[in-house]
Amino acid sequence: MIIGIIGAIKEEIILLCQQLTNINKRIIGRCTIYYGSINTTRVVIIQTGIGKVSASLGTTILISYFSPSLVINIGLAGSLVPYIKKYNLVISQSTCYYDVDVTAFGYEVGQIPKHPLMFNTPENILSIVKLSNKKEKNIFFGLIVSGDNFVNDINILNNIISNFPKALAVDMESTAIAQVCYRFNVPFISIKQVSDYASNKADVEFKCTIKNMNNLFILTKNILLNL
Repeated sequence: MIIGIIGAIKEEIILLCQQLTNINKRIIGRCTIYYGSINTTRVVIIQTGIGKVSASLGTTILISYFSPSLVINIGLAGSLVPYIKKYNLVISQSTCYYDVDVTAFGYEVGQIPKHPLMFNTPENILSIVKLSNKKEKNIFFGLIVSGDNFVNDINILNNIISNFPKALAVDMESTAIAQVCYRFNVPFISIKQVSDYASNKADVEFKCTIKNMNNLFILTKNILLNL
C-alpha cells in the first residue's frame, strides 16, 4: 500500500518529509516529490504549488506515477465559522468549489458539469482519522470549500457563507484534488489546520500560523500508523 500526501507549499509538508526513511526525491512537472517510508508505510509526498490547477496537476502526477491507495491533502485553511479557531483542525467529510458557477445550464453553484456537487470522503477513512485523533480536542468534521482566491476580503467571505452556510473552512486546493481523485476512483481526504479567519487580516494571520504546523503533523502521522 502506498499513501500519497499532497501539500501546496514546503511548510505544509516539511515535518512529514523529515520522518521519511530511505528517502528519494524527484521533480516532475515542476512538482517536487519525496518518497520513502514512515515506519512500515510507504509514503509519497508531493509539493504541488498553490491553486487549483497546480493541485490538479500534482494529483494527476501522483496517481499516474505512484498509484496510491489513498490521497491525503494536508495544509492550511481559513475558518468560516466563529467556533473554529486558529490551529484547530478541519477534516473534510466533503469538499466543493465556491468559485464555480454553471447555473445557467441547470447546475448548482459550485458544481462542475457532469460531476457531483460535493466530493465525499469515504466513511472508513473518516473512521481511521477519528481513531488516530488521540490528543487533539479541537478537531472538526465537515465541508471544506475551495477556490482560486486567498480569502481576505469580507465581500468574498460573505458570498461564500451565503452560498455554503454549512462550510467550515476555505482553501485553494482541496476540491481540485478531490475532483481528480474522483476521476481516478482513488479515496481522498483533506486535513487542514486553521491559519486565519478569512478576514481582512488573513494574510498577517497566515504568516504567523504557518510557523507552527505541529497539530497537523501529529494527526497525519498517527493516521499513517493506523492505516
